[in-house]
Amino acid sequence: MPYQVTVTLASDGPVRLPDNCGRALHAQFFAWLQQGDEALANHVHDEMEPRPFTLSPLRPQKNGHLEFHMNVLQDDLWDTLWAGMAESGRLELLNSAFKLVQDELKLDRRTYEELAHAGVETLIRLRFLSPTAFRSNDMNYPLPDPVKIYHSWLARWNQFAPQELRYNISLLDVVQAHVAPSYLRIGSEVLDFGSYKLIGFRGLVSLRITRPRALGREILGRLNALADYAAYCGTGHRTSMGMGQTERLR
Repeated sequence: MPYQVTVTLASDGPVRLPDNCGRALHAQFFAWLQQGDEALANHVHDEMEPRPFTLSPLRPQKNGHLEFHMNVLQDDLWDTLWAGMAESGRLELLNSAFKLVQDELKLDRRTYEELAHAGVETLIRLRFLSPTAFRSNDMNYPLPDPVKIYHSWLARWNQFAPQELRYNISLLDVVQAHVAPSYLRIGSEVLDFGSYKLIGFRGLVSLRITRPRALGREILGRLNALADYAAYCGTGHRTSMGMGQTERLR
């Protein structure tokens, strides 16, 4: 079951953080996971690809608090993470001290079965909330290519969804033949990760599914299910460090 938890942090005074805290939030995620189960944390860190979680960028709020989202794609990981967070009261992020505001934690979750019954819409409207890019031929590819977008979602779905709900890779042939951008309002943004930088696109993208009658309701449903899943699994690479956060618009 995919989970999304909104985490709120409060500081004792003004703090100055860099624009991109992706690596620091990544480290904090694993610190909480280690508190719950060190062996599982090491397994996820060293062996699991694609990552079974995504993280949003850290955003300031009007009340002075900071907020970010953690998305977890499988149950056992969520249970362990939640146990680690429950033990945490204060934390340090980039040499600044914060309090975890427990009563402002917000949880959203949907089963894979619920996501699999997403409807049969022919217009997929997306907002990419953080810079998004793909890894292609050992290069960074910062453009909203429909096949790369769906391949990203499908890889995570087939890794973490129950076996009976997984989709054949041939679904990407359908995307190639039937899905095209119908609207773009995007810009590019560079993220500095310290030892390297990445460029990604950010903004609004609409994908139109063409000739829907030829596809049938089952295939349309799968394309819609993956689009709904994007809110949890993110899009592209470096989603565990804040890139590729995706929202489906209705």
